[in-house]
Amino acid sequence: MTAPDPARVQTDEPALFDASADLPASGPFVWHDLMSAEPARSVAFYEALFGWTTEARHVGSAGSYTYIQAGAHPFGGVVPLDPRFGVPAHWVSYVCVDDVDGTCARAAAAGGKTCIPPTDIPNVGRFAMIEDPFGAVLAPISLPERPGVAADVPPPPGTAWWHELASPDPIRAAAFYRAVFGWRVQEAAFLDGSVYWLFLRRGTPTAGMLHAPPGASSRPHWRVYVAVDDVDATVARAIALGASPSFPCREVPGVGRVGGFVDPTGAVLAVGQSRDGVMGDA
Repeated sequence: MTAPDPARVQTDEPALFDASADLPASGPFVWHDLMSAEPARSVAFYEALFGWTTEARHVGSAGSYTYIQAGAHPFGGVVPLDPRFGVPAHWVSYVCVDDVDGTCARAAAAGGKTCIPPTDIPNVGRFAMIEDPFGAVLAPISLPERPGVAADVPPPPGTAWWHELASPDPIRAAAFYRAVFGWRVQEAAFLDGSVYWLFLRRGTPTAGMLHAPPGASSRPHWRVYVAVDDVDATVARAIALGASPSFPCREVPGVGRVGGFVDPTGAVLAVGQSRDGVMGDA
């Protein structure tokens, strides 16, 4: 399941959790890191798939970091993982906040935990990584200048199209993200009767959530969707490059077409193609 058309969401209808004035005003998703024990293999795959350009840089004691650019748009980077630890490859999305330390404190109070404590990145900002009560990871980051979000502009190919949480307990997860980021949460029903949840930032959908029952094939996680011109062709190309499908390409009424895959190193990613243009402020 993917979000119903955000342009048709009635944000003035009652939400599950209404954000009050004392909650933080989190910003949009601004960055995406691929954690990979095989960074060269990951870079080669995504360069071939999306046409991303990359640049490896030495970043002091942290070692190397490979920046990802989608045309003129920064997308994220690739972080090498030590293969001795056996951590599977995965994507981590970053959310812009005013106070990283305060965000971590709220996450702990709401039943989550901090995986990486608040850390300064020279000439960039301050970040941390947190887990929600079910193990899904997200990274709050504070920047010297909060990036603006272009309204009513379709995301260019190769950039972030949507962000989606798969959670075994959407109601508890909704309460957690409301407490940590101040997102309102609203149910949206599909024609088949299934339910999807929208995270609303100042009345605008910023991400979605679906129910992933216990025993699902993957642990709770945040999934990134990348904008493409042709979902089916992109997924077919990913498979030809060594990926495996994670869910079949399908049409989502009022939204567009989506598809997902697991890249050759094991990281989950999805792609989306809008029918009417905009997918919120992702």
